[in-house]
Amino acid sequence: MKTFFSILVGIVLGAVAAILILLSQNHAELEKQRAAFAAERTKLQAAAAASTSAPASEELPMNNTHMALTNQALTAREVLTRLAKMDPKPAATRVRTIQAIIHDLETLVEGGDSSIPNIREFIAGGADVDYTIEEGTRGPSFWNWRSGQPLVSGLVLPPTLRLSLVDVLRYIGGENAEVSLGVMLNTTTNGMELAYIAQVLEKMAPGKYTQMANTSAKNFLASGTAAGQSYLFGLLAAQGDTSLVPAVEANLVSSQGKLNVDAAQYLLNLEKEKAMPALYKAYNQSTDPDVKKNIASLSLKYVGSSPEAGQMFTDLVQNDKVDPRARAMAVAAMAGGPLGPFHVDPPTDPQVIQQRITVLEGLQPRITDPALQQNVNQAIANLKKSQQ
Repeated sequence: MKTFFSILVGIVLGAVAAILILLSQNHAELEKQRAAFAAERTKLQAAAAASTSAPASEELPMNNTHMALTNQALTAREVLTRLAKMDPKPAATRVRTIQAIIHDLETLVEGGDSSIPNIREFIAGGADVDYTIEEGTRGPSFWNWRSGQPLVSGLVLPPTLRLSLVDVLRYIGGENAEVSLGVMLNTTTNGMELAYIAQVLEKMAPGKYTQMANTSAKNFLASGTAAGQSYLFGLLAAQGDTSLVPAVEANLVSSQGKLNVDAAQYLLNLEKEKAMPALYKAYNQSTDPDVKKNIASLSLKYVGSSPEAGQMFTDLVQNDKVDPRARAMAVAAMAGGPLGPFHVDPPTDPQVIQQRITVLEGLQPRITDPALQQNVNQAIANLKKSQQ
């Protein structure tokens, strides 16, 4: 081993000595090259200064097949024009397109207050680009939004260009940005936008725009526009605004017999098991099997703490017309745990656990399907195990 290290040290020292000799011999040549490099650098700096002061080209160097970023300074209006042309959906150019989008959004942030007038002008024009990417994806994402995912600010790539500009205004900060978002909150006709802007303003100025946001959300919902209502109900629930509870309880099922699932979720988020009588009333009034199944499914969490939820669960499990898989999952949910791609929290309240056992034991003699009977037996065993 000592011999190996001796050889290694010798090789290294020999190489260093050779380099030093070579540098010494070529000192004059290096000095000459250094002078040439300095001259070339001076020329390049002069050329760069000239190109920066030159007027921007009308034809912006950006398209969907080749996203070449440029060092040439662009105005905020030009950046926004370029952003409006970039679509991240085509798979072949997606990565470079997203890189270019993020680059341009950061350019607007770096522009500070000088970017704001052009951003307001762009938003007022109503243009937008959809950034949602669905194919070949599953589950939540930390960098882009997908349908069905909670709407939160702070994603690398929000759902749309307009919402990305909302984040740009947030990062710019200051009174001008805040006022611009306040104007957008009061004028948008998109429920998703309204909920997103409300979140951002709450981060920038906690409590300052809460009343305005809630009023705008209620006015939007009163207009009867269905698009984006789930986000608005979610916003009101998050703020603890119960002012719509009486109206929602009276209109859970439409005149066409359809359940307003978003309204039902709002009611459950705020009222918890206290919402069960209203849901049970809608359940009994409806003649649509799908509506009944949906209301019963929404009520599963409260089986054991609400008699109404227990009755709807019993009806659901006994109904041979309901998909056997849905009935089996409802039974398994009583004990909690993993259910396919989902996880249901197991009950922890001793009274709820015992009541669920009682409900399931009451079902045992009424079920003729062997597989479902096995599901019921397993759920009872799991619940009894949790009592130990």
